Amino acid sequence: WALDGYIPRINALALMFSAISGLQSLFFAMWFDMEYNRHLRGD
Repeated sequence: WALDGYIPRINALALMFSAISGLQSLFFAMWFDMEYNRHLRGD
């Protein structure tokens, strides 16, 4: 389907789900890292 320029609906849904899940996991990890290192900032 990469050559035709047409992506099936289920593949598009899987791609969106994976991208959203990945971004949420990344932001969640960044938040935990900020909380874990809060003592280094002096607050």
